[in-house]
Amino acid sequence: HEFRILSEPISENAYELAKMLFNKERFWEVHEILESVWRNKSGDEKKILHGIILLAAAFVHSQKNRNEVALSILKRAYEELKNYEYSYNGFDLRLIKEKISEMLKNKEVRPFKLT
Repeated sequence: HEFRILSEPISENAYELAKMLFNKERFWEVHEILESVWRNKSGDEKKILHGIILLAAAFVHSQKNRNEVALSILKRAYEELKNYEYSYNGFDLRLIKEKISEMLKNKEVRPFKLT
């Protein structure tokens, strides 16, 4: 196992690290890492990061079999991201929104990989 002290500053690229952890379904760590970046942002960047943080939070709830809570958080994540079409620091927002829409439509939370 690989452990990380989340209260310590992150030396590597936080976005790359968050994406790698997302693909390993370590969503709580994604949430924590991006939240530390989010605090210092503003405007569109803050909104996009909040959307990705909410996505990770939805998956945390899904992992605890709280599907209804996860779906309600996914709705909030979609609201934050709906106006953005581009890639943000390696996060393909179009793909993310597509996956969120699918999950909301099917009422089924399913982790996916970020490329």
